[in-house]
Amino acid sequence: MDSLMRRFGWFVLGVIAAGLMAGVAGGATAVVLKAIQHVTFGYWSGTLLDGISATTAWRRVAGPVVGGALAGAGWWWLRGRQQLIPLTATIERGEPVATGPRAADSSLQILLVGTGASLGREGAAREFAAVAADLVLRRIPLAESDIRVLLASAAGAGLGAVYNVPLAGALFTVQLLLRSWRPREVLTATLTSVLAVVAASPVVGDRPTFVWPGADLTAEVAVVAPAAVAASMVLGVAFARLMSHVQRQPVSGWWLIPALTGAGALTGISALWFPELPGNGKSIIAESLGGGGPLLTVLAVALLKPVLTAIHLRAGAVGGLITPALATGAAFGAAVAILADHWTGWDINPAAVALLAAAAFLGFSQRAPLFAAVFAWELAHPPPTFLCALALITMVGYAVQAGVPVLRRHGICGHFAIRRRSH
Repeated sequence: MDSLMRRFGWFVLGVIAAGLMAGVAGGATAVVLKAIQHVTFGYWSGTLLDGISATTAWRRVAGPVVGGALAGAGWWWLRGRQQLIPLTATIERGEPVATGPRAADSSLQILLVGTGASLGREGAAREFAAVAADLVLRRIPLAESDIRVLLASAAGAGLGAVYNVPLAGALFTVQLLLRSWRPREVLTATLTSVLAVVAASPVVGDRPTFVWPGADLTAEVAVVAPAAVAASMVLGVAFARLMSHVQRQPVSGWWLIPALTGAGALTGISALWFPELPGNGKSIIAESLGGGGPLLTVLAVALLKPVLTAIHLRAGAVGGLITPALATGAAFGAAVAILADHWTGWDINPAAVALLAAAAFLGFSQRAPLFAAVFAWELAHPPPTFLCALALITMVGYAVQAGVPVLRRHGICGHFAIRRRSH
C-alpha cells in the first residue's frame, strides 16, 4: 500500500511538472515566433497579415528566402549528426526524447515558420514541451510507463498552450499520441493541458485565438454547409495523402539549402499577391472568418496553401500540419459560402460555413474528427449552437472511418482510405 501511495504521489508531481513545463514551452514558442516575424517583416504591432501587407515587396520575398536558407543549413548540419524519428514514434516506443537534437530541430522549425514558411508552429510547440518535460520527469522516480504517458500529455499540452485550447490539447494526446481512452490517460492529459494553458496565459493570453464575427447557424447556412462539409471531408483525405506522399523522399544533404531557399522564394513571390499565405495559416483563418474577401482570392489561397506546404515538406522541412489543414478548409468553406451567396442572394455569412468546413477538413486529414471539432470550437468560441453542428460532423466522421475498412474489403473506397502517419 505504501509503495502504491508513493507511486501515486510521484505521478501527481509528474503531472504538475509536465503541465508547467509544457506551458513554459508553449509560451516561449509563441514569444520567439512573434519576435522572428517582427524582425523578418519589419513590423512591431498588429497581426502578421498587417505586417506583411504593410511591408515592402522585397521584404516579402527576402524574409522567406533567408529563413529557408538558414533552416536548410541548420538541418543539413543537424541531420548529418543525428537522425530524429518523429516524436509520436518516440513516445510509442518509449525511447529517449534526445533533448538536445530535438530542441535544435524545434528551433529550426520556429525559425522557418517565423520567416513565412507554410507550416504550423504546433509541431515545434509539442516537441519543445516534450523536451522540457523530459528534463524534469527523468529526475522524478517514475516508472517508464508513467513517463511515456506524461511525455505524451506534455506534448499535447504544448499544442493546447500555444493556441489556448486546453480540451483540444488533451484530445490530441489521447486520440493521436496515446490512442487510448482509459480514464487514467484521459484525466492525466486533461489536467496537464489545463495546467499548461494556465501557465502560458500571461504570454499567450486567455482569449480565443480568433474573434467570432457574430455569425449564427441560419437556415441558409444549413442548406449550404452540408455540401461544403462533405467536400471538405474528401479534400481533407486528399490533403493527408499529398503530405504523406511528399514526405516519403524529402530532400537531404546539402541540397536542403537550395531546396528550402527555393521554397521560401515561392512563398515570398506568392505573398506579393496574397499576403495571407506566409506562416502557419492563422491569417487565412482570420480572413475566412471575417468574410473571406473576393471569391477568386479566396479560391487561390485555398489552392496555394496546401501546395506551398507540400513544397516545403518535399524540400526537407519539418513542421506542423494542423493549422495549414485548418486554414485550407476554412478558405474552401468561405469560398463555397461566397459562391452560394452570389448565386442565391441569401446574404450568407462565410464565417459559419468556413468554421464547419475547416473542422471537417482537419478531422479527415488527421483521422481525428472529435479533436478537430473541439479544436475549431475552442479557437473561435462560436455560439453554443455550433456545438451541435460540430458534433454531427464528428459522428459522420467516425461513421465514415468505421465504414471504410468494410468498403475496402469489398474493393470500394480504397482511394480515400487514410493511412496512419506520424504527427
